[in-house]
Formats: sequence, C-alpha cells, structure tokens
Amino acid sequence: MKPILAIIFLTIAGSCCGDTLRISELAVGAGEGSERMVIKHEDAEEALFVKTQSVVGDADVKEAWPDPSDGGQIIVKLNDAGGKKLRDITARMKHGQDRLALIVDGRLISAPVVQATLDSSFVISGFKDKQLRDLDDLARKMSGRPPRPEGEEPEPPKPHPKIETVPFTEEEYQANKAMREKMGHFHIDSVPTEEELNKVLRKGMGRDEVLKLFGKPYMASEKPHADNIYLIYQIAPEKRPDNPRREMLPNGFKVDFSNGKLSSWSHTHSNESREEKVVGREEPTLRAILPEMDLSSGDADLVAFVEGIVVPDPKQSVNKRDLGDLISIAMMLSSTLDKDSKEVTLNADCDFMKTLSHSFLDVAKLRQGAKNGRVRIDKLNEILSSYALGERELPANTTK
Repeated sequence: MKPILAIIFLTIAGSCCGDTLRISELAVGAGEGSERMVIKHEDAEEALFVKTQSVVGDADVKEAWPDPSDGGQIIVKLNDAGGKKLRDITARMKHGQDRLALIVDGRLISAPVVQATLDSSFVISGFKDKQLRDLDDLARKMSGRPPRPEGEEPEPPKPHPKIETVPFTEEEYQANKAMREKMGHFHIDSVPTEEELNKVLRKGMGRDEVLKLFGKPYMASEKPHADNIYLIYQIAPEKRPDNPRREMLPNGFKVDFSNGKLSSWSHTHSNESREEKVVGREEPTLRAILPEMDLSSGDADLVAFVEGIVVPDPKQSVNKRDLGDLISIAMMLSSTLDKDSKEVTLNADCDFMKTLSHSFLDVAKLRQGAKNGRVRIDKLNEILSSYALGERELPANTTK
C-alpha cells in the first residue's frame, strides 16, 4: 500500500475559453449558465455541457511551475482559499459518479470522474506538443507571475531522482490482491472490451446477476438496496497497461440500474500507468491487525474500520514505509468526508491514533485536545496532508 496523494493527472484534448486555469462542474444539459464542449478520447469524441461559473481559477493559484518530464506537465499548488473551494466542491459530489471539467489556456483538458475529495496540489500532464518555454509561459500566467524577460530562457528543473521499478510477479500481485480485498478493495484482472460487455450484459438484468458475472465491484453507490444504484469495476493497479504518455485509456466500466434493473453500461477511463514495485524499497515492519471490510457494499463504515485496527504495541519501531501506510489510511478516511465533515470524529484512544501520535508531534497534540475522547478527522487530515503531498519529510525511523 502506498500513500494516497491528492493529485490529478490529466491529458490535453478539446477546446474552450476562460482563465489560464479553470475548473468547473459539468451541467446537466444545455441552458443558461452552461456551454457545450467536446473532449476527445483517442479516436472518439464526447460532447459535454460545462457550467460557465468556475470553481477554481487563476486567482486561486499559489504556485505553478513547469516540468517537461513525462510528456510535459505543469505542477499546480492552490492557495488556502482555492484548496478549500476544491475540497468543498469535491466533498459534496457523488464520488465515482460526478465529474469536473478542467480547462487550461482556453482548452478543455479532461472531465474526470471524482473518486475522492481532492486537495490543493495536482499535476496537469500531457503537454507533449509544448517546449519548456511554452510550459513556463503557461505556469507564469496561472500563478500571476510576470512574463519571462525577453531573450531569457527558463531554468530547466532539477531532474527527478531515478527510481528503479520492476513489474510485480504474479505471486506478489496475488499477495497484494489478497491484502486489498481484506480491506474491502476489489479489482478486476483485465478490462472487458465493449464487445465482451455487450455479449454478457443485457438491459433488465438484476444486481445479483451482474455480481455473479464479475464479482464484487471496486465501488458501489451509497444506497446498495435502493432501486437506482450503480456499480463500478476497475482494473488492478498492477494490471494496468504501461502508459508513459499518460493517454486516457479504459480502466474499467460502470453499470447503472434504474428501478432495480440494469439500464446502461459504459467504460471508465484513466491516464494512470501500471503500478510497479520499487527496487530496494524498505519492507513494512509495523505489526497490525486490520479488520475486514467490504467497500463494494456501498455502505462501508470507514470510521469503524480505522477504529478497529489493532496494533499490539503502538510504540513499536516503525520506518518511513510504515508511516506512509498509516498516512494512506488517514487520507482514505478523509477522502470520504462530505460538507458536514467537521462533525465526523475518530476515537482519540484507538490504536491507530496512538501509533500516529508516537511519530507525529502534531497528532499527539491533537489527541491531547480531544473533546469527549474524539478528534475531528478534518483536523487530522490538515496535519497529515503535507506529508502525503511530499511538502514535509516523514520523520526518521522511530523507536521506543
């Protein structure tokens, strides 16, 4: 398991007008306050209606800088107000269903399905047709910095540290799969083609029939027993195709039900690349017992899951890999919060919080200030998000 970062990876396509950077919600259809836009997925086109009112614009950007690696990308960090806007809007959206429209320099980039509450840092990638000076110009416009002096070339960014990776073996993949499924994360081994889906799915099928065909989904609607629900199936991260150019490729499919009967199905897309094993990465040492959970049910209680984690010795020695895994769990928990997140709390004396407190002084202070023995999850997220985003170094190995 690796830390869950609040990062958006996007690929250029289509056209629009607006700020240098603009993030908007999709509209239900044509009408006042919306505009029709077209986005391309490989050889196919998708027509969308986008709200003209922006959620985030240039005024919300704190920093933006170019990075010509991975086909060309711009790294963006929003200011506090912009980060709050993005968190608030994505917190109230239906995760796994609602989409955002993202536009750069007047061009529609992507309309990703929001899978979790997003934060203030993200990467816009896929500028394969732009040189470093063009990326620098865009980044300067986004962040409100003055144009580069005439004749001056942008300073090349420092090269990223070389990280050697290798594909997971089948045995390692099966071990990862078993661990994820214990935590309630289910994936498919490959993405069925449109022809394969059309061959086995038919309108009018019931939910149980689909589950019999494909097993438990990666995500389900929050009301699993309602008549109008959806199921989302996604390919395992180790089984994704190698995608160095960050192209939008099918990564699974979504099945919708109306009045309890299957009504439609379609592929979902992502530009994420295959997850590989980092050579030389330290192995986890934290001894913990995770409770079983089923996220595919649509009504999983993540707070109960985290509070149910048993750590026999919360003061045991841990390494940075362990801390990254703990932060990953905290980010997973906070990503599910909605606009009423301030009311969601966690038991301050659960083993998970005790273990975090041993390594993070701010978490220890949060526990000390607990009200009625509970801490606010949004406050925990504020403390740990800077570590998840790489803005702060994880503590060195901690011991008793």
